[in-house]
Amino acid sequence: MSRISIRRILVEKEFWILFLLGLIYFYRPLFFGESFFFRDLYNYYLPHKELVADLIRHHHLPLWDPYFQGGQPFLANVDNAVLYPSTVLYLILPSLTAFNWDIVLHVIFCSAAMYLLARILGIRPIFSVIAGLIFAYSGIALSSINLFLRLRSLPYVPLLLLFWHLYLMEQRKKWFILAVASGVLQIFAGGGEISIITILIAGGWTLFFEYSQITLFKRVAKFLLLFVFIIGCSAIQLIPMAEMVAQSQRDRGIKYEKAVTWSLNPKRLPEFFLPEYNGQVNSLSHKEYWIQKIEDTRYPYFLNIYWGCLAIILTLASSIADTKKLIPGAIRFFLLFLFLFGVVFSFGRFLPFFRVLFETAPFLSLFRYPIKFLYVSVLPVSLLPALLCESEFESRHSRKLPTLLWVVSVGLTVLTISLFIPDFSERFQAVFYGEVKGILAAQNLIHSSLHALGIFAAATILIELNRRKSNNRLDWLIAGIFGIDLLLAGYNINAFAPREILSYQPAVVPIVKKEIEHGRLFRNPTALMKLNAPSDDIIWGQQWDHETLNHFFGANFQIPVIYHEDIYDLEQRDLRKLADTVQSLTWARRMPLLTAGGVKMIITEETAPASLSEMRLFASIATSNAVPTNVYVNEKFAGRVWIVGETKITNDSEDALKAMLAPDFDPTKTVILENKLLEPTSSCKAKADLVEDEFSRSSYEVETGCNAVLVFAEPDLPGWHITLNGNPQKILHANTAFSAIFVPAGKYHVERFYQPRSVLIGAGVSTLFVVLLICVGYVSRLLRFFEYNV
Repeated sequence: MSRISIRRILVEKEFWILFLLGLIYFYRPLFFGESFFFRDLYNYYLPHKELVADLIRHHHLPLWDPYFQGGQPFLANVDNAVLYPSTVLYLILPSLTAFNWDIVLHVIFCSAAMYLLARILGIRPIFSVIAGLIFAYSGIALSSINLFLRLRSLPYVPLLLLFWHLYLMEQRKKWFILAVASGVLQIFAGGGEISIITILIAGGWTLFFEYSQITLFKRVAKFLLLFVFIIGCSAIQLIPMAEMVAQSQRDRGIKYEKAVTWSLNPKRLPEFFLPEYNGQVNSLSHKEYWIQKIEDTRYPYFLNIYWGCLAIILTLASSIADTKKLIPGAIRFFLLFLFLFGVVFSFGRFLPFFRVLFETAPFLSLFRYPIKFLYVSVLPVSLLPALLCESEFESRHSRKLPTLLWVVSVGLTVLTISLFIPDFSERFQAVFYGEVKGILAAQNLIHSSLHALGIFAAATILIELNRRKSNNRLDWLIAGIFGIDLLLAGYNINAFAPREILSYQPAVVPIVKKEIEHGRLFRNPTALMKLNAPSDDIIWGQQWDHETLNHFFGANFQIPVIYHEDIYDLEQRDLRKLADTVQSLTWARRMPLLTAGGVKMIITEETAPASLSEMRLFASIATSNAVPTNVYVNEKFAGRVWIVGETKITNDSEDALKAMLAPDFDPTKTVILENKLLEPTSSCKAKADLVEDEFSRSSYEVETGCNAVLVFAEPDLPGWHITLNGNPQKILHANTAFSAIFVPAGKYHVERFYQPRSVLIGAGVSTLFVVLLICVGYVSRLLRFFEYNV
């Protein structure tokens, strides 16, 4: 079966048009001093990329993050993408510049990978552009920018499928190696759900595509080998990640109510084909962003789910088209099934049978939020319209598709005219928005329906003209219609902000750093507050979070934080219980637990009770809202390491937490242990002086006149080791979530360092599989050499 070479594809003008389109479309963050920032981007992804770059520059292995969640494994958290190649950008470019190029290059990568797959399947260049446009610029793809690890993973869906398809066609080992490399890079990129989707799509492709030169049994065996090699080569990431998950809430599963939080509300269905159906995405106010009130949280998981009426209708119409010259009919229906499956299962809790499925099919919990199932639909809804256009513009004999398009055009015309009628518009708003939003929403709906009608009618006319008379210009016009549709609809999905707003250091940072020394920061959770902002633009909410170190923003400025929200359920589960408890208590009952966690500084909009002497007001900061932000010092702060002589033994973490909540608990005098301590302890003169403190290593000089316990306000996690004068010590589980060791009377040099065995094992397994993979390719080339010469 002949095919075009990848080298030839890479020099096609259509391929480079997609590349240039990405640069032009995102000109503001690339060339005009602005930046992406919304949601997880600036809160979470950028700080972690800055941290890994900082660690590498200072010759530290990026194994441990001392700033986030009281300290947590860094490489083990796949969301940090420590091993992903784009990390290099942050080593050679300013962080915000690297950040914006990282995002834009991945959007371009999405379009390029989809273009390559379409071309290898035999689709002409101009129609392959359509596939690339839908894959990279649909509402779901553009919404994935502020869910960046999903965007990083997305290009590898078509790329892995491309290399796997070439391997099964040609049986050349280089394609197998490249398919494995694509799967490994996708895992390193994060977004585990998309890795699962990719493997499932590749598995279905293996079963349903007609590879006459290889039996079904051999195809399945080779696919299993592909899966094994991807997992084996990724072990350096997967084994530490598995260890981290085993210590977190995720190890015990996610409750149904939390897992289905972001389910696709059926009221959002018109958004599939009405581009501005949801209102002004970049607004803080529900008065302009209509769907805030029908979502479980303030913002939906995907800010926009627009594919366009044209893409959806062509996807569904592929069931009546003849595309056997390019792909087998079984593959066409497999892709159509994937599209429908993704849409249906994204409804989650709105499906009457979903709870039963969730409880009986464990793999569903891996997606955590059902709306992520829409990622299953992205490849089919990109590839099928391109296949149908290729088939339709080549044959020009079928009346089925033009008839269908004319019927839909009439339907859109009726909808558009109806929306001009106030009574119909109000009923439409009441059904889909939950209430009547008024004239602004009515105008928005009319504008959206006119957009959809104009795009669809233009495409219908072009396909009708093509049926009557062939013209190469019509090919370009239909691709142009797809481009105009998606690029116009997606322009406002992602918000930008001037880089100076994101890069300046808030006034509170030097105030906290001046006093905090080796302590931690506790940021009191605060309800949404009214801001004194010039507009409803979401940048002002981001700026207030920034200037008050709201949530876990202190970690962005290398201030260690603890007891804050856990957005990915990867925090050590005992520490999570402790954090939830701290957030629910009064200030008087919080203070012992804050001291046990090494908290020295506290930020809150509340005023501490006058009777609480442990909280000393250090500074009051004027911010964007009417309420000042107060900075307090914990006067009971004992450091991150201290010695106690009194112990209390409990059975488990639940009993330990109850003991910590006792009115007389003082963490500077008593330690709660879950391990049975055989050595007696007593109160006497003792001290512990810090000698060295690095990212994943610290040392202390300890002197005690009696047997005592050295308490560390550090999470008790696998991989940490403590030595006493060079001798390894048993680490005790202390104060619900922290760690301690027994110290006999005397003087000691204590070292505490992070050296996780899981990373060493993972590196060894990955090395073994990489060597095997290279050997497979080398041996096959050697055999071919001997066959040729003998």
